[in-house]
Parts: sequence; structure tokens; C-alpha cells
Amino acid sequence: MPQMTFLALLISGSAIVVMNTLLPDEFQNLHFTGLLVTMIVGLAFFRTDFRWPAVAAAITFIFYLLVTWKIHPLPFPLVLASFHLFVTAFLGMLYICWSLELKERQAFLMAQRLRELAHTDELTALANRRAFINHFHAEWRRALRYHNILALLLIDLDHLKWINDTYGHHAGDKALQQLAKILAGYACRPGDIAARLGGDEFVLLQYGAEPARVKKMAANLAKKTAVLLLPDSNREICLTTSIGLVTAIPTQSMTPELLLKMADEALYEAKQSGRARAVHKHLQEPVRQQATLV
Repeated sequence: MPQMTFLALLISGSAIVVMNTLLPDEFQNLHFTGLLVTMIVGLAFFRTDFRWPAVAAAITFIFYLLVTWKIHPLPFPLVLASFHLFVTAFLGMLYICWSLELKERQAFLMAQRLRELAHTDELTALANRRAFINHFHAEWRRALRYHNILALLLIDLDHLKWINDTYGHHAGDKALQQLAKILAGYACRPGDIAARLGGDEFVLLQYGAEPARVKKMAANLAKKTAVLLLPDSNREICLTTSIGLVTAIPTQSMTPELLLKMADEALYEAKQSGRARAVHKHLQEPVRQQATLV
């Protein structure tokens, strides 16, 4: 598009200059208004990338100077006046168009930043609940279309209340951030996502994950998630998690909500069994309202 604009302006501007040499003396230099219009249209209407139109306008004016000076001489005061008028208008339009483009880019970046903030958890920098739900439904439809497996992990940081009460909310926030950093490392493939649902509850979705591999990963993550170093006392706390893991190949009779419900039930079992463990369930074709668990 910018190159086509460049050619269009260059051809139209050059045609106006050439036309001037064919006009009778009494009508010469009326073309100059046409040159200004060409420049203004090129810079104003194509300001999304003003560099190419600016180059076309500059080349056209250089061509105009060569024609009027070499081929069809004009009085020097007239050439000087034309040069001053053209350069003044050119620089003015260039500045205006550059300012407009800068504002458009800033507005675009600001809108993009606001979209990111609306879908990002402030504390952990992971996706928030809204972003996860949108992504989960999109990946569900893709897995349904291509018959791929999904692995959904609901993850709860163990004893966060005790950490907050004993060492302060700053330590609790550090624990959440440390867990978020680890989960982000597991969401590195297309279709994967790690998100914070709220409080001490996180979720990890892996697209096309092998059940045996993700089950082993969840078990290792639950037993020893991370070690939190308390800067004030130089004491270390071993962080653990309770994980509800559900794997499934989506079918028309399943829903994303069913997968979330089964993962929540698996997480509840992990907590009731003493925490620091993962409970895995594989969701197969549901019979009417209740899923068959293997």
C-alpha cells in the first residue's frame, strides 16, 4: 500500500509538471496549486505511513525545479517564491501528519495495554479468570475439532492462610508469585495457559498433553512446589500444593464446565486426603448427566 501511494503521487505530480510545459505562457504556473493539492492529499489521506508520500512529494518538487530551470526557464524570483511556498507547506503537512500518526500509535498501544490489564492478574502477572475462561473455551473447541486431549489442573497453594497469619501478607504474596512463576514455566506450548482464578487457587491447561506425563508432573509439583525464603528471618518454608487433575478428549456430549467440575471434585479429594498431593481423573464419554471416571 505505501509503495502504491508513492507511485500514484509521483506519477500525478510529474504529470502536472509536464503539463505545465505544454501550456501557453499566460496559463503557466497555474499547475503549482495542483502540486500543493497533490502533496497535501498524499500526506494527509495516507498518514498511517507518511514516509512514502513525503518522498514522492519531494521528488515531484525536485522534478519541478529541474523542468522550470533547465527546460522551461522561469524568472528566478518566481522560482524562489515557489520553492519557499512549497517547502513551507511541505514541512507543515509533514509535521501535522507525523503528529497524527504518533497519536494513533499511542492510542493503539494504550488500547492494547488496557486489554492486557483487563486479562492479567495484577499480583502474579498470570492470566486472570476472564482470560482463562475465554482461552479454555477456544481450546476446547479446537480439541473437539481435532480429537486432541486436554489436561486441566486446578491447583491450590497449601496453608496460605497460615503463612499470611504467621509471616504477614507480604510473605503470602511472595509465595503466590513463586507458584505463579513455576506454573508459567509449564504453559510454554501453543494452547497452554496458566492463570490465577483468585485467592490461592490457580489453574493450568495443557493442550495435547499425555496423561501419564502430566500425571507425573502434577504429583511432583504437589509434593514440593517451591522453597520460600523469608528475608527477615532467613528461614525457608517448603511450599506444597493440592492438585485436581482431569484429562479428557472432548466430545459433543461433554462441556468445558463439566471438565472444570470434575477438576474441582478432584481438588477437593486431594485436600481431604491430607493436601500436598494430586488426584487424577480421566473423563470419558459421559452417560447422560454423570461422567464415567477411570
